[in-house]
Amino acid sequence: MLRATQSPRSARSVIRAFTLVELLLVITIIGVIMGMAAPMLRGSDASRIRDAARLLAADLDLARSESIAHFDDPRRLVIDDDNLGYHITFGDGSTPITDAITKTPYTVRFGTGRAAELASVSIASHNLGSPPQIEFGIYGQTNLPADATITLAAGDYRITLTIDAGSGDIYLGQVSKP
Repeated sequence: MLRATQSPRSARSVIRAFTLVELLLVITIIGVIMGMAAPMLRGSDASRIRDAARLLAADLDLARSESIAHFDDPRRLVIDDDNLGYHITFGDGSTPITDAITKTPYTVRFGTGRAAELASVSIASHNLGSPPQIEFGIYGQTNLPADATITLAAGDYRITLTIDAGSGDIYLGQVSKP
């Protein structure tokens, strides 16, 4: 109940709200922060090439392990003609093995599928011969007379993987700019 001495304003509750200027200021600050953070959220060429090298090393290791497990039908990693991907095949070199998870042919294309974030990566060079492939034997060794190298490129960055001919062990080099 209102008393005669109370003003109508004191009887009502006061509702506070943001002004349009305050809202625009907050939105502007959030926009500036997001603008600065967005490039950090995307991978740089250096991080993309490092991720691509790790993916290739894991796939080489898979081909090596598969060759040891299936000694009667060794596995090969075959680089695509356009140097934008590769696939793991049976010993014939043409039929890709089946990916155990996706149940699809085991192929990798930079920029698609499980390598979707690696669109700017390509295979810059290798010493695998022609056709460009590496086969692993019963003990994990390669079919090449010397250590194999595969160099990946993304923008100005490069990284080289070295595959030991005798053991099949894979070594990642450092990311560098030529």
